[in-house]
Amino acid sequence: MRMFLLPASITRKLNQILRKFWWGFNEDSSKIQWVKWKQLSGSKEIGGLGFRDLRCFNLALLSKQGWRILQNPTSLVAQILKQKYFNKGDLLEAKLGTRPSFAWRGIHAGLILLKKGLIWRAGNGQKINIWQDKWIPSLPAQKILTP
Repeated sequence: MRMFLLPASITRKLNQILRKFWWGFNEDSSKIQWVKWKQLSGSKEIGGLGFRDLRCFNLALLSKQGWRILQNPTSLVAQILKQKYFNKGDLLEAKLGTRPSFAWRGIHAGLILLKKGLIWRAGNGQKINIWQDKWIPSLPAQKILTP
């Protein structure tokens, strides 16, 4: 799950197996589900049992790989992926490309989630595009919407 994007059908089936195991599924009889699964799968802080949605968990792990590439651009994995998939640009602007590896497909899927959580720190302001980049944490869109 950390390196490959699992098909949605597999994660859906694994989630279903987890629910059936928890409720004590038996093909001969059905049991009463006293609490909604959404409530049980919520975090422990809000009263749930903390079961994870495996699709979301898979995407979170793949996003973490993208974050590691951003933080360690000199690592062997980052250098190999850069040469093969985004040698002319930045990881966040990388395209899927033609005939990508399964590992790159997974990392690229995780980049969508990663981009949602990233925000610029302006620093000296040389690389930031104030109209396009998210850099203002106090605004809902985190960027300037109108001139």
